[in-house]
Amino acid sequence: MASQGQSVFGEAINLYRVVFADPGRIVRFLGMPAVFSVASALFFQLRSLQYQRQQPDDNQWAEFGLIFLVMVVFQTWAHVRSLSAWSRWVQSGTEPLTFLQPGFGRNEWNVVGWQILYFLMLMIMLLVVFFVARLGFDQASGDQVGPGFWLAALAGVIAFGVALLHVTVRLGVGLVAILLGEPAQFGRYWRAVTPLAWRLTGVVLVSQMLLQVPLLLCNRLIMGEWLAGDAVTSQDVTVSLAWTGVAAIVNFVCVALLAVALARTYKAVTRDAAPAVILPAGLHGEDGR
Repeated sequence: MASQGQSVFGEAINLYRVVFADPGRIVRFLGMPAVFSVASALFFQLRSLQYQRQQPDDNQWAEFGLIFLVMVVFQTWAHVRSLSAWSRWVQSGTEPLTFLQPGFGRNEWNVVGWQILYFLMLMIMLLVVFFVARLGFDQASGDQVGPGFWLAALAGVIAFGVALLHVTVRLGVGLVAILLGEPAQFGRYWRAVTPLAWRLTGVVLVSQMLLQVPLLLCNRLIMGEWLAGDAVTSQDVTVSLAWTGVAAIVNFVCVALLAVALARTYKAVTRDAAPAVILPAGLHGEDGR
């Protein structure tokens, strides 16, 4: 991911070349936890369809909660396992684990702990922002505001999202360091990534949008209409489960793209790369390392 005349879009495409150079590597790095994650997601979707247009009772809500918890556990396992494996592969050039290995040790547990802490802090911040926004907007005057207000609000939401992604990827480089056996040094890597941070943010944003935006549009335009009928047919169930599987696969690919971008950046800053370079030219070999 070097900046030697290459655009952000070009660097994002380069991430896809690296990740898809060996599609089997994506599967091996995810491992069995990904299988359990997809299975629990499919089961959750199936049970949701069975109770669609019905009001679940307490037992059914408890069942949904348990299935959702199982899905989150296996998904987190698969994501952190994938991030760890891609990070070590970028550093060493060798695959660090096989499909059946657990791939979860002390470093991975540390990363999960930091992720939970970040998620809680993020939720508190979002609640504060939402509360302040509600105070600043008079619901009674909502019908009187013009299109300029909504455009400004949309621009604010987009700016907030980009800024949040910027913070997340900068902290993510610190998570890669933890996965590679270093102690938590977020401040150090925050400063080290500074010359590269906005370009890294752009590359991650473009690479994720190339998959996530079409998925979102298809979900809104196709799936919403498909399941809009009064009754759920067997064909509806089949399409919904297939779509759930596709969404899970896209999610796993996005994790791999993010992992490679973060690991490459970590490798660049630990090699004292030039400020204008995210990835030195030497990392642009055939395998993209």
